Amino acid sequence: MRTTFAARCPAVCDNVMLEVSEIRLLRLSSHLLHDEAAFSIMTTSEDAGWLERLSLILDAFREIHPEITANQILVLLQIGGKPGITQRELSDRTGLKDGTISRICALMSERGHQDRAGLSIVDIRGVPGDYRLKGQYLVGRGNDLYARVQSLMTAGS
Repeated sequence: MRTTFAARCPAVCDNVMLEVSEIRLLRLSSHLLHDEAAFSIMTTSEDAGWLERLSLILDAFREIHPEITANQILVLLQIGGKPGITQRELSDRTGLKDGTISRICALMSERGHQDRAGLSIVDIRGVPGDYRLKGQYLVGRGNDLYARVQSLMTAGS
């Protein structure tokens, strides 16, 4: 028997649909939902492994900044997966608007954005051969975080 459980998670996405076998209650703290601190998921013990890994991954991102957003996480993972990616490519890959990408990259660089200190996990450098383009590269804690998240994502597979 399979059960579908749907939850509304406005800070992350419109809806989250999970299909699970057998019913067992687990509590997963959602670090991306700010004040909507937690939601419950019905699942089996087999699914508990990926839920635990997801919780560890979210905790790793929160070490960078306690209020990191889903969009910032998405951009960081894209930069880690393709060092030197341009903001245009980030926009195409994530579906985020150019202005959003620019703001996120500024926040993750040492520059910061609108009185917010930069996180210094991304370095923005010119692309050889085209002075208009800027490549995004993880540096320092950004590289460490990406390696840790990669390790957690592949654990148990």
